[in-house]
Amino acid sequence: MKKYLSIFKNMNIIDWILAVLIIALVAYAVNLIFPPNGWMIGIVAALLLLFIAKRRRDHLTKS
Repeated sequence: MKKYLSIFKNMNIIDWILAVLIIALVAYAVNLIFPPNGWMIGIVAALLLLFIAKRRRDHLTKS
């Protein structure tokens, strides 16, 4: 569990703002494709993409 909570480490206010914007844009875009409940799918997809991107960024900055 500690490994997954470390994803929030090394984030500043700009990172949080960008994460919220990315989640909103992906949720909106997926909702345009799947109208009734597409926003839920979009939020899950955006969170997964942000998790992958943050993990890669941390791996690159650690080296």
